[in-house]
Amino acid sequence: DETYDDARSFQEGLARVKKDDEWFFIDKNGDRISDETYDSAESFHEGLARVVKDDEWFFIDRKGNKIF
Repeated sequence: DETYDDARSFQEGLARVKKDDEWFFIDKNGDRISDETYDSAESFHEGLARVVKDDEWFFIDRKGNKIF
């Protein structure tokens, strides 16, 4: 089992977690939804989560795909 520096509650079956100053999302099995990490992340709402990486805010879908 992986240990996280911070973890937030599950929203829409996914949780945002932080390790080594990077945020990413896991499913209820503890598996990452993608290899991407973010400087900051918000919880999923209606299938999208707002994230920031390198000072750029954007949305991702539940598979980690960037949505413009």
